[in-house]
Amino acid sequence: MHAPILIHWIVRTKQSRLRLGVIFGGVSTEHEISIMTGLQLIDTIDTQRFEVVPIYISMSGAWYTGAELFQLSYFKGLPGVLSRAREIALLPNPQGPKLVFVDRSRADKGMYRLEESESLNVDIVFLALHGTHGEDGAIQGLLKMAKIPFVGSGIRSSAITMNKYVSKVVAAANGIPTLPSVIAKKADFIKNFKEAYQDILSQDLTFPVIVKPCNLGSSVGLNFADTEAQLKQALVAVFKVDEQAIIEPRVVDLTEINVSVIGRTNPRASVIEVPLSGKELLTYEKKYMAGSGSKKGSKTRAGGMANLQREVNSTRIPETLKEEARDLAVRLFTCLDCAGLVRIDFIYDNQKEALYFNELNSIPGSFAYYLWVQSSPRYLLTELVNLLVDEALEEFGMQETLAQTQPFRALR
Repeated sequence: MHAPILIHWIVRTKQSRLRLGVIFGGVSTEHEISIMTGLQLIDTIDTQRFEVVPIYISMSGAWYTGAELFQLSYFKGLPGVLSRAREIALLPNPQGPKLVFVDRSRADKGMYRLEESESLNVDIVFLALHGTHGEDGAIQGLLKMAKIPFVGSGIRSSAITMNKYVSKVVAAANGIPTLPSVIAKKADFIKNFKEAYQDILSQDLTFPVIVKPCNLGSSVGLNFADTEAQLKQALVAVFKVDEQAIIEPRVVDLTEINVSVIGRTNPRASVIEVPLSGKELLTYEKKYMAGSGSKKGSKTRAGGMANLQREVNSTRIPETLKEEARDLAVRLFTCLDCAGLVRIDFIYDNQKEALYFNELNSIPGSFAYYLWVQSSPRYLLTELVNLLVDEALEEFGMQETLAQTQPFRALR
């Protein structure tokens, strides 16, 4: 695609009513959170600019679409209600139909048929997936192969930021402070539990520690350990949900400070938030189960991270610390090659007065929109969607200007 064609393509996509596919659900322990995030997003999309196509991925990995998917009440009947939606499949074929319907009328014989003559095309995809196969680069790769533009970080960045240990290695290499960490692999413990456990203890491990999955978000599987016996129990719990565990010193007297960042070409940080969790890291239950009531006026009544009690732009946090967190967040966004909207979580050691990078969420719960409502400039979620779609379309258009193939000189 040459420059004049690129400009024409960008102008057309900004002028036409776009078909925006919102993908949520997924084969992940964060499946329910993703449903809430996806429906929150759908609730706020500008229907004058977009025709919304809901795309739900079930826990079994099957893809569905249909009007039923706009309502949270539908998902309370899973999995029995899936027959009311239409199954679809994404073909990684940039030249032909991409989203096609699936005919399982002969499923009793182990066969099904793709209805390629009846396709469901979308102009761009907004990913509302959390965890494995959603934030780890897997679906980003599939969309890239199909040449479907999508909002958010690319394959490499998604894979790196999904892995807490690797992202901290990259951060530390760029001069960003992190807590020392030890990685424990499930395969090593299966092979020889005693030997693998002694290897962990030999790495200058000082109790108390925090143990969590290396490749999951939303504090799934997070546990604390004050003794060797508790550490063993915590590792067993993590290995039920992940192949790797990350072990770090537990900062007992801490303050969590979170920041959102947007803008690939001009990254900028939101105001900070302080989750009201006392002086310990939030668990999954505290993030999503506490106060998860209905939001008056919402079509879907999905709360998610927006329900969590927090202090946004907290006045008890010194301005110098706020700016330090915001500056580090922008640096992390850049060095980890992020795009779209992310939330970066920090730990502040109140006793040592030190700020540490904790983790980066490339698709944060509720898209961290609550951090932008009080930022300057101020963005509502509807405005964030418009901004992020424009950025993604421009990025996709620039990628299309690159040469895709080379002549077969060797075969001449």
